[in-house]
Amino acid sequence: DSIYASLGLKNGDKVKVMAMFTINEEGKATNIKAKGPYPIFEQEAIKIIENLPQIPLKNENGISKSMNFALPITFVIE
Repeated sequence: DSIYASLGLKNGDKVKVMAMFTINEEGKATNIKAKGPYPIFEQEAIKIIENLPQIPLKNENGISKSMNFALPITFVIE
């Protein structure tokens, strides 16, 4: 019996998680939080954001700065 079945999920079901995070001056994701209906999917969303490559952000003057992001992540049960 799969963990998904124990949650009442079946093939084709979708689980949406909202990941919120900051890309800091070095281009790394920090302050990662996730909000969704099941903790296991929140944990997976956090892992996805933690594994993002560095994303350097520059303002119009070419100065590195941090920015906040919210990213919806949809998991499809297979």
